[in-house]
Amino acid sequence: MPRMMTDFVKYFKATCIRITAGGRRPATEARYPPHLWNQFDVARSSEPRTINAEAWHNCFQNIACKKHPSVYKLIHYLKNEQSDADRMIQDLDLGQRVKEAQERKYKT
Repeated sequence: MPRMMTDFVKYFKATCIRITAGGRRPATEARYPPHLWNQFDVARSSEPRTINAEAWHNCFQNIACKKHPSVYKLIHYLKNEQSDADRMIQDLDLGQRVKEAQERKYKT
């Protein structure tokens, strides 16, 4: 391993894997344990690996009808988005299915 990577590897092990004990101190949990960031099982099961931030952003711009809405309009749109997300979470907690966006079909 290149010498300049040593500090990074130590940091990664301490922050993302496990902080090893030194001397009589017990080992402590990592700040970001592997189950939070490891995508190995997700990739093998063909589940989506990320939230689709770009798609959300494009959709949000379409709702706002502007690329740069005023601060007050932005707050209004964000509140609406939050209430929609809260409603979806409530539906999921009640065991209901959340409606998925329909795919658009374009005529060619």
